[in-house]
Amino acid sequence: MKNNRKSWLIDFAFFNRSLLAAFFLLFAIAASTAQETHWYEGLFIEVSAIRHPAPEMLSEYIRPGPGFRGALGYEYKRFRFAAETGFARITGTDPLVAEVSLVPLVFKFGYELPFSPIFGLRADAGLGFVFSRVSRYESAFDMALGNRGGASGQGLTAGARLYATATPLRFLTFYAGGGAEFLFETDGAIPLPLLEAGVSFRPLAMAIPAVRQRKARSAAGETVLESHGVELIIE
Repeated sequence: MKNNRKSWLIDFAFFNRSLLAAFFLLFAIAASTAQETHWYEGLFIEVSAIRHPAPEMLSEYIRPGPGFRGALGYEYKRFRFAAETGFARITGTDPLVAEVSLVPLVFKFGYELPFSPIFGLRADAGLGFVFSRVSRYESAFDMALGNRGGASGQGLTAGARLYATATPLRFLTFYAGGGAEFLFETDGAIPLPLLEAGVSFRPLAMAIPAVRQRKARSAAGETVLESHGVELIIE
């Protein structure tokens, strides 16, 4: 087991170096293609569904369930910064270990490279904390009586993800992809593969242009009436 944990640490260091090289490559490819946007268009909100497939070495001991993530962040010239949290539950195969609940608080940094007006590729890396709670029975006797106990803790977490993105509207992006997250313990890092699909929404990029357009119509002497969401323009 110690050899396995040592190999995880070696693989994690190699993964970090590879990720850094990938970021420099993406920046070199797209540095000359940055587009100008209004400052308010950079604010975004993300919501996603996630799943942690069990690693082969841990598949006999855990059964990860579905979870979710939510993030609030800002994008500037395709560089992205965000604070993310969420929830995931992992069920143990040991009858005495009922489940493990995980709540991360991660700060992410990323970059998005568009291949067309709609489709692109995004890479994210994050570092932060994970708060956990383990629900378990101290003995078979406690399990028979339904006396479930628990313990809470916290630790460091880090990870990286790669997504394919689709942006049909300026303020709306769909993304899907995956990566890996690492939970750091005193004996080493525990790797957790990650699958994720979600939506990114830019509320101000939608609301402010609509308000400005309405004001421009009013200044031009147009009267705008709304009925059940349909605009009627009277000159």
